[in-house]
Amino acid sequence: MKLYKNIFFLSLIVSGLFYIISSFYSYEQKFSSEIKSFRASISYIERDNSDLKYNILQSSIYAYYNQDETAKYVNLLQSDYDHLKNESILDDSNYADVKSHVNQLSPIVNDKINSIQKYLIINAGIKNSFIFLSREASKSNALFSSNDPIHLQITSLITTFSNARRILDSDYIDSNVNLLSSDVNYTQEQKEFITKFNLHAAYLKNNFKEFISLVNIILENNINTKLSSTNKVFDNISTHDTQILNYFTFFIITISSILFGIIIFLLIKIANENKTLKATQTQLDYLLTHDKLTSLFNRYEFEQLVASPNTEYTLLLINVDKFKQVNDLYGNSIGNILLQEISKLIQLEVLKSYIPKYFRVGGDEFAILLQQISTHDANIVANSLSNTILSHDFVVSDISIHVSVSIAINHEYPLFENADMTLKHIKKLPEIRYMFFDKKMNFLETIKTNINTINLVEDAIAEDRIVTFYQPILNIKSKKIEKYEALVRIIEKDGSILTPYTFLPIVQQTNLYQDITKIMIENVLQKAKVNSYRFSINFSMQDISNIPLMEIFFSQLESSNVTNLDIELLETEHLYNLSMVKDFILKVKKFGCNILIDDFGTGYSNFSYFSELEIDILKIDGSITKEINHNSKKLQIFKAISSFSDAIGTKTVAEFVENREIYKTIEEIGITYAQGYFIGKPSPILLEEDDITI
Repeated sequence: MKLYKNIFFLSLIVSGLFYIISSFYSYEQKFSSEIKSFRASISYIERDNSDLKYNILQSSIYAYYNQDETAKYVNLLQSDYDHLKNESILDDSNYADVKSHVNQLSPIVNDKINSIQKYLIINAGIKNSFIFLSREASKSNALFSSNDPIHLQITSLITTFSNARRILDSDYIDSNVNLLSSDVNYTQEQKEFITKFNLHAAYLKNNFKEFISLVNIILENNINTKLSSTNKVFDNISTHDTQILNYFTFFIITISSILFGIIIFLLIKIANENKTLKATQTQLDYLLTHDKLTSLFNRYEFEQLVASPNTEYTLLLINVDKFKQVNDLYGNSIGNILLQEISKLIQLEVLKSYIPKYFRVGGDEFAILLQQISTHDANIVANSLSNTILSHDFVVSDISIHVSVSIAINHEYPLFENADMTLKHIKKLPEIRYMFFDKKMNFLETIKTNINTINLVEDAIAEDRIVTFYQPILNIKSKKIEKYEALVRIIEKDGSILTPYTFLPIVQQTNLYQDITKIMIENVLQKAKVNSYRFSINFSMQDISNIPLMEIFFSQLESSNVTNLDIELLETEHLYNLSMVKDFILKVKKFGCNILIDDFGTGYSNFSYFSELEIDILKIDGSITKEINHNSKKLQIFKAISSFSDAIGTKTVAEFVENREIYKTIEEIGITYAQGYFIGKPSPILLEEDDITI
């Protein structure tokens, strides 16, 4: 009987102790989770504040900036602060002081956000006025004589505003800005120019001090200071609570010696879980600063390092040339292996003396930060890196791949932005493998030119000055004009005509390109509807992959009942999605369209197109045609394309037929059609006669 009593009481003790231990364990897990969550929230706000400061500083120095990016960081700051206020640990009365500190952060965050909103408004005005002054300055040459001192005043004003924005010093404007003065002998147009110019100059002068004040307010570390004090109070309280939990653990172990095995088991379990948490934290810390694929430092760590003013770095920004083609040809898995191999190759032994740090900062971009390296040595290192990769035979899955890289070198802040612009410049110069950043490259001038071009096209679209020119195409056998190619032009306000080479390369990167294509489609369909000739329009892979644009095109094609429209596919654009192109061809052929491959024989001529696609006509690129009478190699290439076309049953068009000699040569070779200035120049009006006398 006594045994049963002892077992009963023992069971009660074990059950009670198990309940206490279980309750304690659950509380400890919840407490640990709440502490981790609170500290993470603090970290997120510190990161948001740092990102905002970097973004604001960047947009205040450069004329271009992304206001949506700033808004994103503002929303993140507000969201992460709201999350901090709702941390469950703040509901604990022990953390009332911490909650008070968190609430005191609210007006600081609101003030920061309000200051940013004001800053964005003023910054937009300053940017627009500065761009206006720069744009208007070019007009002064036509309004004032070359020896008029007003040119020096204009140049001085623009230079002053540019320097003030770069150095963020409002006193610089106060001491250097004098508005343009008007002369009684000036014409009304000159006086109006000066008035408009002075309005924007005065706006810059009057608002720059507030602009600088807002930048300084935004860059203040008041949020981080408050977060630091909050974190300190939190650490004091949480440390005290943690100590109490440790004492209670010791008490349970002491009074439960008879159940030592069970207690040890639970302690081991808790210890393992704590170890897992620490390992997870270590892994998260590692992933925060390292690239998962290559194990190099990542872009975040790069930005943290270069943000420090204590160390001067030289940056080597390395881009893998045509890496997208590697992924398209061999797949992402092989591309990833290639990136891993390159990440090892760039870690040259010779770099160790410059305390190198290696980063993967983009999909196909690597960065190396070096210290205490001269310009001469940096060039030597870049050359060595380029040669090392160029000479390396990458063998992946029995596939031999040869890779080249472009390298931008820069030691002037902002490091990455300057190097990135230099890298884009290198890509336009295929013979250059590496280049040092130089302010004389006038990248900002290029940006300004691009902006002016976009503005010009926007005005042309709004004012209906996008027009279609038609160039005749002659059937060599019948000597009759059978076709016209539609070509886009812009009529400037002074009546001059702009060819697409002056604006399309820039516009293709904007939504304006789609607007121009819509205008061309509408114009060509209208022309084809009232004429018996066949008309061709150029489509790129960019057009075909634009689903909304294609829906508009097929809708208009169907409603117009046109059956004399042909499509010229730009071979130089590389038709990388053959499945999509094949579907497009099947659709347009139902409307009686012929398919032409344009610019064939130059760039990346993919003969596999002819096995995959229903192609009717090949257009031989003009760079070949115009030299066939004095370049034997070009003549042989021309004949080879003609023979290839005959063999697969497609017709041919020779572009750039500029004189009788070229015409006679292509006639002898057996080309189907001729197109060029000898046949007829592009014009908004069709030729009056079909027959051509050669």
